Amino acid sequence: MAPGNPSRFVVLLLVLVHVVASSSGSDSEILLKFKDSLRNKNSFSDWNPSKPPCSNNRANWVGILCNKGAVWGLKLEKMGLQGVLDVEPLRELSSLRTMSLMNNELEGGLPDMKILGALKTLYLSNNKFSGEIPGNAFDGMLSLKKLHLAHNRFSGAIPSSLTRLPRLSELMLEGNEFDGNIPDFQQERLQRLNVSHNKLEGRIPSRLSKLNPSSFSGNNDLCGPPLGSCSSGKVSVVTIIIIVIVVVAALAAVVAAIIIILRRRKKTVSQPEDQQAPAAASADLDKMEQGASSSSSSPDHSTHSSRGQKTYHNDQSTGSKLSFLREDIERFELSDLLRSSAEVLGSGVFGSTYKAALSPSRKVVAVKRFRQMNNVGKEEFQEHMRRLGRLRHNNLLPLLAYYYRKEEKLLVSDYVDNVSLAVHLHGNRGRNQRSPDWPTRLKIVKGVARGLLYLYNELPSLIAPHGHLKSSNVLLNESSEPLLTDYGLAPVRMDMKEVVDRIEELREKDGDEDFYSSYTSDGDMRSSRGLSDDFAHSING
Repeated sequence: MAPGNPSRFVVLLLVLVHVVASSSGSDSEILLKFKDSLRNKNSFSDWNPSKPPCSNNRANWVGILCNKGAVWGLKLEKMGLQGVLDVEPLRELSSLRTMSLMNNELEGGLPDMKILGALKTLYLSNNKFSGEIPGNAFDGMLSLKKLHLAHNRFSGAIPSSLTRLPRLSELMLEGNEFDGNIPDFQQERLQRLNVSHNKLEGRIPSRLSKLNPSSFSGNNDLCGPPLGSCSSGKVSVVTIIIIVIVVVAALAAVVAAIIIILRRRKKTVSQPEDQQAPAAASADLDKMEQGASSSSSSPDHSTHSSRGQKTYHNDQSTGSKLSFLREDIERFELSDLLRSSAEVLGSGVFGSTYKAALSPSRKVVAVKRFRQMNNVGKEEFQEHMRRLGRLRHNNLLPLLAYYYRKEEKLLVSDYVDNVSLAVHLHGNRGRNQRSPDWPTRLKIVKGVARGLLYLYNELPSLIAPHGHLKSSNVLLNESSEPLLTDYGLAPVRMDMKEVVDRIEELREKDGDEDFYSSYTSDGDMRSSRGLSDDFAHSING
């Protein structure tokens, strides 16, 4: 080896050490340059160049997210930051994947975010950004999943480049001044979108028609599902001619419609027994709810049991099928429910609740009968029931099965013998029983909170995942652990105006004292019969 070679090796080693040291300090220099572009820098007091922003996965600077010693994200929320946002220095942070500057006072136009093409999430809501966003503002950001620009002052059209982001799953643009039409979003991953309270107009793209109507509210000129249908204010001559032709054709079709209706009525009178099964099942449930015997119509339809209960038999109902939502339970048919020993637990605005003991296993279940569930279609109802059936939590009463019929629905769940929180708080005063002590009440509150948190996490698309929380919809098991019931039914219930009308109608008819049923189904209801002796016995037992 030549004599000069060791010296060259030492020089090369020093150069490499210098390069490594420079690269390790580059993150600090980049962030300090980014800080200098902002006003109100008091929140960055610990951004000290003498120590690196990250030590492995631990952040040394406030608002920095670290991963393996590199700056992975910026979370500078509610720090009173002001000025015009300059992201140019940040393009050198190769590991930057998330950025949140929400709830500050940043102003000016949207920065050129394309230079941060590796971002996965970007949160800029609740600032003072303004102006139009170029149509190509997000071109090339193929990793972007979540974009929140809500409650700023952006105007103009929604950028068309958003429709070309294949991984986009959340887009929050509410509370701005966007105008024009909503772009045709076709991404299958896009599950959350909110463009409410802007100045948008035109027809909502069909791909977005299944979203919640609140996602489009506050735009007076938007139309189409899930909002009202679109109608044109200008009627052309061609349109008038078409309307005249349609009216004439409709008059000619009236006779055919009348004939079809008459034929259907005849078929209904002579329909086979298997088609009459759902109607027969409904009739038996009506008699059960009214407390009347069905033996008047057929001697083998019912037999009386002790303590005012009735056992119902209906062989015609064997064609009616229950849809089960769990694989780990004993299967039974609707006919088994009708033959079971049944007890009416409560009757209210939307329907009634029964306690049914199945033979021969003597398994006890609670059956909720709903007459009004917003008249949703069968496929939509079944899909929502399957969604509720997948929920599993210690503070939720699981849904076991359901039965769909256009006129009514049945929901089947386990029967809880320790009745509801409402009974323990209010219903035991006349029975010389103590109300729950404070430790028990705290335990119940914590359990309810855990159940609600689980619902909010599992049903994010619902504004109120429970939708009907009250003390009579909180059951208590033998260890006083709360179980939430009647959760997640808001999407399939009737409109709220009809709910209020029915509650007022019920209040006019019944002036008795409040009835707290352990299985009350809906609304602010009052019992049509009061507590039965059997139910009073189950409370005192």
